[in-house]
Amino acid sequence: MSFNFVMANIINLVPFSVFEVFVYLAILFVLAYLTLSIIFLIKKRRLKALHSFLAILLTVLVIVTTFFMSAGFSYAKTAAPVPQYMGDINLTQFKSISHHFLDDFNHLAITLDRDALGNVINPYTDRQLSDILNAKFNEANLDGLFRHNTRAKVFRSGRLMSEVGIGGVFFPPLSEANINAYLPTSSRPFVMAHEIAHARGIMREDFANEIAWYITLNSDNDFIRYSGYMSAFFWLIAAFSQFGEGALHSQFIDAVHQNVWIERQNNSYHWSQFMLLANFTNWINDLFLRIMGQEDGTNAYTPNFDFEQDYVRDPDTGNIIVDEDGRPQITRVPVFNTIQRVFFYIYHYRQ
Repeated sequence: MSFNFVMANIINLVPFSVFEVFVYLAILFVLAYLTLSIIFLIKKRRLKALHSFLAILLTVLVIVTTFFMSAGFSYAKTAAPVPQYMGDINLTQFKSISHHFLDDFNHLAITLDRDALGNVINPYTDRQLSDILNAKFNEANLDGLFRHNTRAKVFRSGRLMSEVGIGGVFFPPLSEANINAYLPTSSRPFVMAHEIAHARGIMREDFANEIAWYITLNSDNDFIRYSGYMSAFFWLIAAFSQFGEGALHSQFIDAVHQNVWIERQNNSYHWSQFMLLANFTNWINDLFLRIMGQEDGTNAYTPNFDFEQDYVRDPDTGNIIVDEDGRPQITRVPVFNTIQRVFFYIYHYRQ
């Protein structure tokens, strides 16, 4: 913790992304030594060419080793420290919960200011947004997270980050959180909260997502809460399918305000313009996460959805209900994931 505290406070003083500068220098170094290697090979100075190549390899190994050492311990956490409602939720209760959040989501979709394309307008600078989110982290006082503020920086070479499919990045050796300058406005608070969660000691991607969802969805700030809904609402109502209620799922999908669908379409179009190397970097990220013990790899970004089956019982007697042929009736029982239980917790907390 002392290392993170010292580095975070030093990096916070720098007004630009130190990680971005580091990336530029690393690229220049590799290009320079690759050029030297080629020149030496042309001149048939094979030993010199080998030395240049080994310099690149050694630099990469030092960076990767430093990254693994500074990030590895945090992957040992076994659960995200977010409040969850662990009680049973039946279909009637779930409908009420979903209506509650749908109404709030639609209210925000209607009332927030938008640009000519239909995208929500960010009322804050990135520094202001970072400060608001850090204050929310401190207020939440989640167990196991570092208490020091971490100013999220903007990686200005947004085209570079976008082409490799990255919305945000945390570099543990510097304890610096970064977001992509090209990030769509509605994604900005959630992605920033995700990277701040990393900077506060949560390295697992699924846990960082769960914390970011809790921080944004539980915010009293309309813009930040809207970002949480844009990221998480459709994961909530997926539980209708877990209940086996496909028609209700479609009904709630159709009830989401058109402003949300316009913005989602705009966001999809935005990312479709880039992603040149996204498949390769996704493979690298997947490999890294699996090495660090995250069994699902990059699938950890997406919540799991599951259900169990049980007999239908008479509510008065508890006896199993059978059909006309004497066969027991079977129903689905959702196995709620963390984000759904975070929604349930917030719902009960707000009442």
